[in-house]
Amino acid sequence: MKISGKIRVAKQKMVRPGGLREMHPHAQEMINVPNQDRAQKIAATLANCINELDALSADVAAAHIDLALQTLRRQFSLGADISESE
Repeated sequence: MKISGKIRVAKQKMVRPGGLREMHPHAQEMINVPNQDRAQKIAATLANCINELDALSADVAAAHIDLALQTLRRQFSLGADISESE
């Protein structure tokens, strides 16, 4: 099955009775609050890891962690930490 077929199947599952789209918008938002908090804590941990890896001159590992951090921030709509220099 091509990727587009997998996406179509995933969308179909979401609109079935009891799926996410049938939830009240505020109820869905409340469910995501703990995940948002966890994502922020993980983002802080990843940022600390990048600093530690930079101190070790482990540039390749730091780049991988930085990519994971950017992806996490994008997925959970977290703002970039202003104190970090890019």
